[in-house]
Amino acid sequence: MRLKTKDDYNQYVTFDKLITDPVTNLLSIYNAMQEDHKKCTQEYLTVSFGSEIAKCRFKEDLDEYGREISRFKKGIEQIEYKDFVESNYEAVCKNGFEGTIDDFRNVLFDYWIELVYNNRKQDAMELENAFQKIRNTMHKGQYISAARFLYLNANSFNGIYRVNRQGQYNVPYGKKEKTVNYERLKEISVKLQNVNIQCQDFFDIRDNIQERDLVFLDPPYTVSNNKNDYFIQYNQKLFSLDDQRRLATLIEYIVNHNAWFILTNAHNKTIHNIFSGIAGTREIERERKSLIGGRAAFRGNVQEYIFTNIPERN
Repeated sequence: MRLKTKDDYNQYVTFDKLITDPVTNLLSIYNAMQEDHKKCTQEYLTVSFGSEIAKCRFKEDLDEYGREISRFKKGIEQIEYKDFVESNYEAVCKNGFEGTIDDFRNVLFDYWIELVYNNRKQDAMELENAFQKIRNTMHKGQYISAARFLYLNANSFNGIYRVNRQGQYNVPYGKKEKTVNYERLKEISVKLQNVNIQCQDFFDIRDNIQERDLVFLDPPYTVSNNKNDYFIQYNQKLFSLDDQRRLATLIEYIVNHNAWFILTNAHNKTIHNIFSGIAGTREIERERKSLIGGRAAFRGNVQEYIFTNIPERN
């Protein structure tokens, strides 16, 4: 008995069948594997083994077979995209995709093979190495790049998005098996249909601010969350103290145009001095949990400031 994917399942695994009806065919394999696992389990419970060592080895193989089936099922969950393809094909064409719907399926199928099937390795180190390989491989196509982003986001440490100074994604492996929540993605896609997302200097939003708009501001923390004035040098490259002062000028513009704002920032004397003097602004001190630090020592409760011109409720 071979406790691995059976050769007779190969009748299902053809490129054409997986493209035209991937989920049905893969579920057939999954169901057959489950039935085979039940028979193997029954054999383990009823067969008389020659030695305790032989029984232990059989049990180890049986457990590994169960894990293989579980990984296979997770692979199926990630390829349940047929309805997703059909519902989004028109949208991707509007955004410049020039192929047929089968071409679009092929893009997703090829990347599924790379991300899911090749990652069905039980060894944690091999899984991490596979993650590193995908993280370090850049793709030019926007759809492949999107699939890569979703995979990295699901499998990276705490789902953080972070890049180095060269713009390269550098979040480490999260050491947990996760899948992408496609239903949630589709819900978000619907909500973003009429949203204009821009990448620009924050000061340029002035031309878009209208009376009674709400502007939420969440800049990188450029000082530490404590009472001293220690400056975080890494964030200084991203958002300097001069940028913080420019942000204060923008807030004055927002207030003067009868719009609302909410600003979150580090709990620090320098930040207090920059923003607390803006007319009509109130300062709120709050404590929250920080769960995304790279080391446990950097996680826990931290204080921060919230500045806003929204009046406090009575």
